[in-house]
Amino acid sequence: MKLSKAEYAALEAIVTKLDTIYGIVQDLSYLEVPYDKEKVQDIINSKDKLSSDPSKLADFINQAAEPIAYLEEIANKTFSNLSAYQRFKLSRHPARPKTSDYIRAIFDDFTELVGEKDTSPDPSVIGGIARLGNRKFVIMGQEKGILGEDAHYREGGVMKPAGYRKSQRLMEIAEQLNLPLITFIDTPGANPIKETLSGNVSISIDGKRTLVGDEDKEVEIQVNESPYKIKIKVDDLVTDIQAQEISKSIRKMGQLTVPIISVVVGEGGSGGAVGIGAADKMLMLSNSYFSVISPEGACGILKKTNEKGERVKLDPSNKDDLEYAAKNLRFSAKDCLEFKIADEVIEEPLYGVHSNPKLVYEEVKESILRNLNLLEEKSFKNKKEVIQRRLEKYRQVERFSEGKPQKQQKFSKRFKNWVSEETKKWESCPNNQEKNCKDMHPRTLFHKYQGVCPNCDYHFRMPLEFYIENILDKNSFEEFDYTIESINAIGFEGSEKLLEEARKKAGTGSALISGKAKIGGKEIIAILTQNDFRGGSFASAESEKIVRAVKKAVEYKSAGKIVPVIMFNKGGGIRLEEGPIGVAQMITSSQACSLLKEEGIPLISVLLDPTMAGILASYAGNADFVIAEKNAMIGFAGEDVIKKTIGEEIKKEFRFAEEAEKRGVLDLVAHRHNLKKTLEKIISLY
Repeated sequence: MKLSKAEYAALEAIVTKLDTIYGIVQDLSYLEVPYDKEKVQDIINSKDKLSSDPSKLADFINQAAEPIAYLEEIANKTFSNLSAYQRFKLSRHPARPKTSDYIRAIFDDFTELVGEKDTSPDPSVIGGIARLGNRKFVIMGQEKGILGEDAHYREGGVMKPAGYRKSQRLMEIAEQLNLPLITFIDTPGANPIKETLSGNVSISIDGKRTLVGDEDKEVEIQVNESPYKIKIKVDDLVTDIQAQEISKSIRKMGQLTVPIISVVVGEGGSGGAVGIGAADKMLMLSNSYFSVISPEGACGILKKTNEKGERVKLDPSNKDDLEYAAKNLRFSAKDCLEFKIADEVIEEPLYGVHSNPKLVYEEVKESILRNLNLLEEKSFKNKKEVIQRRLEKYRQVERFSEGKPQKQQKFSKRFKNWVSEETKKWESCPNNQEKNCKDMHPRTLFHKYQGVCPNCDYHFRMPLEFYIENILDKNSFEEFDYTIESINAIGFEGSEKLLEEARKKAGTGSALISGKAKIGGKEIIAILTQNDFRGGSFASAESEKIVRAVKKAVEYKSAGKIVPVIMFNKGGGIRLEEGPIGVAQMITSSQACSLLKEEGIPLISVLLDPTMAGILASYAGNADFVIAEKNAMIGFAGEDVIKKTIGEEIKKEFRFAEEAEKRGVLDLVAHRHNLKKTLEKIISLY
């Protein structure tokens, strides 16, 4: 049957419509939105029949009108009123454009630079030099890859330490060539385990380079003309340095004297995103997110009040609990704009960016150029000014309160009370069976032995009052900024009660205390973690205390006196109840530390047991000197998080400072009995 031009046009329009309808059906299924499948199934299956027999066009138009209208009504209602969890799911939609798609569509020319020498390039991050018209840029971003082998190879945009080293190299190129840096963020988070090796990592044996893969490998070598086989263990080559590499990336990014724009095109997962996201301007697509944790991850930690008034853990397999977590975490692009984390939100088409990517590519291009013009109105010549400007940008994100004036804590009394509580029971060393350690009376253990087992040297966890009493000079500590208190920064359900309980338990309004002190008679500024306050977790109030402590050190420098800053770190990471605001404090605190470096003021980070996650991946992991107490647990994530994230367990020894020292992650591991002398030696250099 021969069709007229009008009929062909109608046929083409219907086929296009059916493609759209098919996409809508897939999206509704992906978002788990119920609809009458039988009512639209014939329409979905009719495209091929219609194309092969266009004579039925008129009949089809009459029959399809009602089910198409029905499906579009459901889709429009759904996408016009997306829930927090539905937006989160759209941010990781498999059809969503990837970083490489944006690079190809926006820039006229792109030359990829693979990166890291002597280790395998991390395929989860791509970067290089690009051109747009007459302008040149350095570009980098997380690359998830398309479905199948490429996605497996790219590891879903989950960067490893080598990826952050690659990003640091690209930052250096941007600085050297004085080119703007554009980063595209799309990651569920950074790799939470030790650095994994892949493919072409090589080691040197008898002057020859030998490739080592992901598994233990037998290698043949010649010794005195005789062949021998040795087994190379991958565990002997890997390094748990993820947190420190993120810390280095944040700090290096903050010190660049070129404009930086970050674009969150999909997922903005915690430290993985912040590692390449410490920008002058952050742009976010409307269905993207920026969060301390995913809703699934949060369900393993957070609690809510049930119908009986009990606090119960959320269930990651329960859709209502996932919605509850997503809603409370306040991580959407709109939320981030309200919190001043994002500078602009780029609206996606109704059905998401994947429904019309070309339109969004143009919007992103226009936004990058417009914001770059705004940035270039400011000077980037003076590094101190640039660092200070970025510090103030992220400082405005903070939400805390200046509490009513209160009495400073009497730390000596608090330590005595702590020991008094402990004296109600004998203490057993964790190594008592393995090394035949005897039980000890707490008064003897925590005073005479300073919390160290006299038999095996195991270091018991000690409260911050111990370090004030025993590591700082006696009675030298004078607390400042003690009126700064944490608040319910994002309206998280139940946060007020948790904070009130923390204040009563810790006697402080935040998880950090700061003040003037002396070590060996030399004046310092001390910052210590109060682990009794929400597990030593980090957020706005804690970040502000670091900023103010840094500013005091800078004031001393202006007056002609160098006063070192010493941090005694302990804690589990970013406080979930502050959501994206908490994540942004990784940038704020790191920028403050960068200011110290530019001013030539020494920063010493002491890692106590445990120091983990966002704390280690920001201010604590990249000081001038990073030292740890013996057997302190340090790392990027706790064992439970690692197991839930990737289904793997890591060896116990990888959790401790001694292993990190062997692998060059730390400057040294100090015995608690020698910690004060070690710090005295370091600060005597200044």
